[in-house]
Amino acid sequence: MTPLAKEPARTRAYEYRHVVGFEETNLVGNVYYVNHLRWQGRCRELFLREHAPGVLRQLSDDLTLATLRCTCEYLAELLAFDEIVVRMRLAALVQNRITLDF
Repeated sequence: MTPLAKEPARTRAYEYRHVVGFEETNLVGNVYYVNHLRWQGRCRELFLREHAPGVLRQLSDDLTLATLRCTCEYLAELLAFDEIVVRMRLAALVQNRITLDF
């Protein structure tokens, strides 16, 4: 057995695990579409909390995080009590901008 090589930082993923609640569903019982994007934001926030607490402090000063564009491809419907994993990866880092893939 050979030791596993460390994944490059760019390909490692941060994971956020979530259980869907009733408040995230609509009258039909499936997840309201905007929650998928909300979970992406939550994943990003928890990553910052765990790995970059200084960024959180800077937000109260003059730092701004702006989402310029987001997309979500819906592969299947989600229902209450479904368990999901949101994985976030760094796709690109250029000057003062980052691109995240979820």
